[in-house]
Amino acid sequence: LVIAGADETSNVLIFTVGRATAFDPTGHYDILKAPATPGSGAANDPATNGSPLFAGHDATHYDGFADLAFVAITSTNGKFGGLRASNAHFSAVNGFTGVYAPGVAFAGPVYIGDIDAGSTSAAVSATPVIIIGSTADARITGGDLRQTNGKAVQVHGLTQLKFTAGSDAAGALFPARNNQGVLEDNGVNVTSQVVMNP
Repeated sequence: LVIAGADETSNVLIFTVGRATAFDPTGHYDILKAPATPGSGAANDPATNGSPLFAGHDATHYDGFADLAFVAITSTNGKFGGLRASNAHFSAVNGFTGVYAPGVAFAGPVYIGDIDAGSTSAAVSATPVIIIGSTADARITGGDLRQTNGKAVQVHGLTQLKFTAGSDAAGALFPARNNQGVLEDNGVNVTSQVVMNP
């Protein structure tokens, strides 16, 4: 996903459609209210979502995460609103995977579900990245940044990277996990300075 010509009024939200994120015209589930634990039977349970999207799919399993290789952002004035990709997993076997917005100052948050440069093959090996200008709020939501290929996550523009809880599109909660990656900024290991484990 490449976003060009952006500025501080530009925002992007990446998510999948699931029982917790889809509009329910029957009124059994209200996306604008806090959801109950899925399957609990309590009021506003995403499992009761009566959207026609799920008709005939009661037994269908949905992964509940958006899967993509990377988001690249260029800005007309060096600024961007926010990137909310809490419900997204970034993975690739070649090139960059993650968020690449060098020199772009985010007025809002940068939320990422997880990043994994997912190949152990020497022939196909992606580089995990979180390269931005700056943000006051960067988070990994439910992920741990463990890299299948063992590479360090290349970072820039981060003063803190918080590891917080996340959820899938069905409303299942994933607790905050401890960082499992090495973070490098221009070849310097900055893991201990940047990471905020739960």
